[in-house]
Formats: sequence, structure tokens, C-alpha cells
Amino acid sequence: MLKDKKFWLGVIVSVISLYWAFRDANFAAIGAALGRVQYWALIPALAVYFVGVWVRAVRWGVLLAPLRQGISPYSLFRVLAIGYMGNDILPARLGDVIRVYVLSRREGITKSATLATILVERILDGLTMLGFLAVSALFITLNAEMTNTLRVFSIIFVIGLLVFVALAASPDRITTLVQILLGRSPLGRVIPEALHARALHVTASFVEGFAVLRSWQGVVSLLGLSVVAWSAEATMYYIIGAWGFGLSLPIHGYTMTTAAANLSTLVPSSPGFIGVFEGVAKQVLNGLFHLNIDTALSYVVVLHATLLFPVTALGLVYMARESVSWRELAALEKKEAAGQPAVSDDDEAGPPLPPPAAQNGSTPSVEQETAHDPVRPSKR
Repeated sequence: MLKDKKFWLGVIVSVISLYWAFRDANFAAIGAALGRVQYWALIPALAVYFVGVWVRAVRWGVLLAPLRQGISPYSLFRVLAIGYMGNDILPARLGDVIRVYVLSRREGITKSATLATILVERILDGLTMLGFLAVSALFITLNAEMTNTLRVFSIIFVIGLLVFVALAASPDRITTLVQILLGRSPLGRVIPEALHARALHVTASFVEGFAVLRSWQGVVSLLGLSVVAWSAEATMYYIIGAWGFGLSLPIHGYTMTTAAANLSTLVPSSPGFIGVFEGVAKQVLNGLFHLNIDTALSYVVVLHATLLFPVTALGLVYMARESVSWRELAALEKKEAAGQPAVSDDDEAGPPLPPPAAQNGSTPSVEQETAHDPVRPSKR
């Protein structure tokens, strides 16, 4: 970790962001504000937050359904918690890599396809956050710089979703295109011929991860679940602010803070997005809604701690139950730091769990075998 340039870049960004956030702070006033907090409000806030995580697990199940049906939301909830734990304590968003690794080992889904579903999640989350910003902006006046930034991000995320939909709609064409590139372009001469078959397999598996986007019903259901999940998190922001701190912010103040603070996590930073989260959230609360700086910072500190520590502790518990060792995580981090793929479809991540029929010693049906092979579409 200490030799990873991305880690140190994140630390530098976090230190600068913390200075930016707290440079005008009165720490005595922040301490006094923290002493007046109604901490019982964290209980309902956390309950609502974990409802949102559960909805994200349901959404991930929708994304994974064309690859492997029958995965329970609780199983995916456990993997999500492990991934969030990884993002909170490990650099370079390694939690997403851990999610790929654990789910592949647990369910036998190819890592390329799993990674594709996580990329779709990122686009859906970005679009939802931009939607929150756009609706919130109806009630306040944004300056030209913020308006232009909102437009740029909107274009980026919409293009990203359209690209994924196009990939989902034409998987055979994408595979054929890669085959042509490998056979007739300079790229094919750069990549050893022995790896061409593997490149085609990885491409087919990756594109299959977008399968649910082939229908408008799938896209609408995913967007709807994304709105519900992020609305739950925004409700958590409201409960801590209104019940815990007695803030009189309007509802759109909480939705805008939710959106801006979470979009800020796109910026490289230290594990847990420390500094960047505080700086952006304070800027929204103080700059747009004129909340006192010290009150805003005390609120953001409690909010961020509530977002980090409980899910990290839960993720550690589930990591132990999944028998994932720190040695395995260290190996993933070492690959990432060296610029190598942290996970690939030929990794020896441990044998996948057999399909239900095979566990009883019987021969799995063709339909069950299809569910375990993301390259071959399921008949269901």
C-alpha cells in the first residue's frame, strides 16, 4: 500500500481537502455543537440507511439475473457490505474489486461480467445524483459555474448509460469487432496470439454483464431502484440533521448535500473519502444554505462517521463469515498497486459453489448449467 502512487495521491488530496474544509473552523464551537447532538437519532438514521443498502442489493440482483438467477438479496447484501468496508479502509476503491472477487468465488459468475454490473451501478448512481441536483436546483439559484458543471456531468453519465445500452443490444457485434481487431489490426500483433481466445472470452463475459439493459423495463426498474436507494440515504441525512442537530434546512437542502457529497467521491482521495466529503458537504451547507460553518462541520463529521463505521464493522463480520483472509485482500491490493488486473477470469479464487442439484450428488440440468455460464444466455 505504501508503495502505491495512487494511495499517496489520495492522501494528498484528502489532506488538502481537510484543510479547505476546516481552515475557518472554530474547534471549540464544533466541540460544543457535538456535545448538544441528540445521538439517539443515529438509530433510526442507520435503520433507514441499511434499508437503502438492501435496495442496492435488490438492484444488483436485477443486474445479475441474466447471469445467475436465484441469488438472494441477503447474499448480495453481505457482499455489498464487504465491498463498502473495503472502500472505507483500503485505497483506490478496492472495495469494488473485493466485491467482484467474493461474488465470483461464491456464485461462480465470471469476474468480467460482475465488473460490468458494477460499472452499470456507477452510471445509475451518477444519474440519480444528478437528478437530485437538478430537482434541488429548482428551489435555489445556482451560479453559472455550478450550472455548467451540472451540465457536463449530466452529459458524461447519459453518454455512459447509452454506451452500456448499445453494448447490451449488440453483444455479437462487439465480439466480432474485437475478433476483427485482433486478426487484422496492429492491436492483434501487439497481443500474443495465444491470448486472443482469452481476450474474446473476457469480452463476451464483460458484455454479458450489461444483459439486463436490453429491455426498457430493465432500465426503468434499475433507475427506480436507484432512486429509492438514494432517497433512503437522503432520509438518513435528514434524520441526523433535523432530529440529531435540530437543523431547519429544507428538504432540497438534504437532497443537494447527498448528491454533491457523493459525487465528490469520484475525486481520488484516501480510504473512506475523508476530506473530500467534508469539504464539499460543508461548501453546500454553508455556501448555498447559509448554515453556520461550525454547525455545518459538526453535522458533516457525525454524518460521515455514521456512514463509515457501522457498515465497515458489518463488512468485517461478513468478511470473516465468507472466509476471506487479509492475505487475499493484500494480494489484490498488491496487484492493483503494480498496475496489474486485481481480478481476472482465470484467477484461482477458489472453487465456485456447485449448483443446487450438484450439491445433492445429482447431475445438474442444462438450465442450471446455463445459469452458471454467463457467456451462454439462459433460457429462462
